[in-house]
Amino acid sequence: MITQISSALATIGQQVGSLRSAVGSTSHGRTLSELSKRNEQFDILTREFLLDATIIVACFLIRSFESENLRVSLQDETKVLYDDDENFNDFWDDLYGEFKMGDYSYPASEILYNVDYQAYTMEQKTFIESEIGEE
Repeated sequence: MITQISSALATIGQQVGSLRSAVGSTSHGRTLSELSKRNEQFDILTREFLLDATIIVACFLIRSFESENLRVSLQDETKVLYDDDENFNDFWDDLYGEFKMGDYSYPASEILYNVDYQAYTMEQKTFIESEIGEE
């Protein structure tokens, strides 16, 4: 499924590149009057769609790249211990609370750590980056 989505995104990227070549201000050999006529080809809704689609694809590709590199680097690194980042754990627990199952109760951060370690480390990385951005 991911391969199909990636292939579809690659096709979208290629088509946007072709569109840019056909109508972009950098179009080869276009005169100023031809460029002015080009601007009338697309209404505001189409322009916004193309920009938004480009942003979505770019963000997906960047996050996919970061995620894949994180996976590779995590395989090379030693496993982060749950108690190593109390700030993140407290943040996550404040956000999602504790989960009770009968007589047992577990903080959300501990569940995430033990059930999906990769998701835990990705969320932890996002949290650390947002703290750095606030400084």
